[in-house]
Amino acid sequence: MKSKDKNRFMLSIVKLASRLQARADAFFRPYGVSSAQYNVLVLLKENKEGLSQVEISRQMVVSRANITSIIDKLEKKGLVKRFSDPDDRRLFNIRLTKEGRQLIKEVEKAYFANVDNIFPDELFKGLRPVLPHLNKWIELLEDRV
Repeated sequence: MKSKDKNRFMLSIVKLASRLQARADAFFRPYGVSSAQYNVLVLLKENKEGLSQVEISRQMVVSRANITSIIDKLEKKGLVKRFSDPDDRRLFNIRLTKEGRQLIKEVEKAYFANVDNIFPDELFKGLRPVLPHLNKWIELLEDRV
């Protein structure tokens, strides 16, 4: 594949990501959270014991400063709570609150219907084989940063 073709492919992915982000932000706005904030809530839902800010940052692929800001906003809304790490008081374990769980439950049904709407089955069937390649590409880029 020529470099010019690879560049077109990358630009298509960037455009797609940008449009998906805009749709996500519009979807989450009525719920009072951003897509990044919702993604943190989902991470915490999947990790009932909580996660450190560093762990959240790694899984979200954002800087520690951004994660701090996101968690500050979620905590202000009563959706997460910080707990001191008993072994290192400089570290915090972030956990979902009851209100955070309720918000996820409220959002999930509408969210998955929205995902199905913007990513129809017939398109997904054709792209399913591409997923392992995209994940490998992500892995390669993570190792090079």
